[in-house]
Amino acid sequence: MLCLLETHLSGPKANKIAKRFGFSDWFLEEGIGFSEGIWILWNSNFWNVEVLMSHKQYVHMKLRYGLESPWFFTVVYGSPQIGLRTSLWEGLKSIADNLTSEWCVGGDFNCVLSATDTGGNSGLSRDHDRFADCLLECGLQDLGFKGQSFTWQKGIIRRRLDRYVTNAAWSQRFSSAMVLRSKYRCGDNTIPLMKPLQRMSNAWKGISHIWKQFERNLIWRIGSGQTVNFWKHHWIPGVHCLMDFAQTEVTSNMRDEKVYDYVVNNNWNYDRIGYNLGDDWFSIFASIKPPEAELGEDSIAWMLTPNGVFSIKPACSALASPASSENASLFTRIWKLEAPQRLRSFCWLVANNALLTNEERVRRNIAQSALCGVCGSNSEYLLHVLRDCPVAYRTWKSIDDRLDAENFFTKPLIPWLMENLSFQSPFKGVPWPLLFTSTLNFLWFRRNTFVFDNDRVPDESKIHEIAWYMAQDYHRAHSESMRSRRRVGTFAEKLIKWQPPPPPFIKLNSDGSVSKDGRAACGGILRDSNGQFLACYSANLGACTVTAAELWGILFGLELIINLGHSYVEIEVDSAVTALLCSQDLGNLHSVGTLVSAIKIRCNRLSSWTLHHEFREANSCADKLASFGTVHSKIVSG
Repeated sequence: MLCLLETHLSGPKANKIAKRFGFSDWFLEEGIGFSEGIWILWNSNFWNVEVLMSHKQYVHMKLRYGLESPWFFTVVYGSPQIGLRTSLWEGLKSIADNLTSEWCVGGDFNCVLSATDTGGNSGLSRDHDRFADCLLECGLQDLGFKGQSFTWQKGIIRRRLDRYVTNAAWSQRFSSAMVLRSKYRCGDNTIPLMKPLQRMSNAWKGISHIWKQFERNLIWRIGSGQTVNFWKHHWIPGVHCLMDFAQTEVTSNMRDEKVYDYVVNNNWNYDRIGYNLGDDWFSIFASIKPPEAELGEDSIAWMLTPNGVFSIKPACSALASPASSENASLFTRIWKLEAPQRLRSFCWLVANNALLTNEERVRRNIAQSALCGVCGSNSEYLLHVLRDCPVAYRTWKSIDDRLDAENFFTKPLIPWLMENLSFQSPFKGVPWPLLFTSTLNFLWFRRNTFVFDNDRVPDESKIHEIAWYMAQDYHRAHSESMRSRRRVGTFAEKLIKWQPPPPPFIKLNSDGSVSKDGRAACGGILRDSNGQFLACYSANLGACTVTAAELWGILFGLELIINLGHSYVEIEVDSAVTALLCSQDLGNLHSVGTLVSAIKIRCNRLSSWTLHHEFREANSCADKLASFGTVHSKIVSG
């Protein structure tokens, strides 16, 4: 038996698709347009299904499997609109009033029940209390689940919207029932193990075909470290399987070890790491935050975006064959062209050979002749229209009769475009790349009017003049626009120096740095409200980004502050990006989300704290300590 929610289909198309699933019978509560929809599909050889009541938000049934006694099942898809969910709660109460037998209710309620059903922020659904009252009046209890905590996510906001609830009679009869949140042979309850099968649709066959490439761009973000396998999972950037680097035998007992098994007192167990992997790995582990229970669950992130959320553009870039360096340089040149967006877009189409010439139209079976519609003597390919056609040739010679016939008129498309778009000298007061693209655009325009609207074809002798006037107008408009954007600001001199905090606060100045050879470090200094030195620290972080090093500097400083017993703290950093990250709720999917979460956990242990950006001149001590850490191991003084 199969239940599908939010099918987004209705009418004959819905029945046609339901038939292809291979079940003998089905019941469809059709969606409204492209929303909602509940489908129930079953094989009558095993199941006897009697639909007792149907509604846009639920389908209530009486089920019997084989010769077993019947029980009742209600499939739910709650409306995303809070006002419409009232009819769902009332409908469930009405069903409960007339039931004394086993009853199970399950599906997507589009409503959370408590704060434990939320992640990313603590916001509850506005009708969560009605949901709770409904379950209480109906005598229904949550069946629980095994797998991921949340069933819906948008950015960093996560919700548990799907659940199964049952009455006491159903729970007693089916005491071993369990809700599993996994699909498509899910491995580790999170990453599917995709294998192509003959019965798969073409879409799923395509997905399974590229799955290995896709999976290589998934990475675990460490929270508690209780889910991620230390040896087998991809949790260290650039290292897909630590087992491949082991210097000792990874025994069968070790293969199931989790990341938290290699942590002692919230720090990496470098003795075990060194024994199994070698001392060279110390610098790599130094830049990775050890797991903590307070950091929450381990999470899967998309490695190609900073925030860890999947995005189509980097996925396509990763799966597509890399463009040649010449093509990449050409596209960069096109998008930096000082011309209207319309001309840049046209030039991009030319570079991709994406214009519908007669040769291309014949290939697509939308034209019968590939001959040029202007000269009628040659096949009309793209370079023919824009350069090699007699009309185009005469136009280019009219613009500048000095154009080299052996250079300008013989090069292939990509080198020809690259050379002319890279030529920076002005021509008759107009940048040559702008005049070049204007001429290309007008030649294509004239070709189209000649083919499709022969009565309005511009005079050939005027093409070069029109293109030049167009380029001149574009250049004048662009110059005026740039002049209007310039602002003459007023400047005031300001003495920048370190300022002591008000009592009873102490001040932490921290910084991070990355040397030219890639070594990362952090450092910081603590001073009181009188400017008196309290403590300082410097630590080598191995290899990481400068943003991660800045965050490590704050984290080390906070741990030192807590150990020294201070609780009123001002934190100053000279990185505006770092200060902004610490003010946001990034979630653990972000590449530095774990570090930010760890910082906030420490800050919440303090009585009062602030964190803000300060100019580098007022942070020079921390800067020197961070630079010192690039050539020394961790040092704490105070």
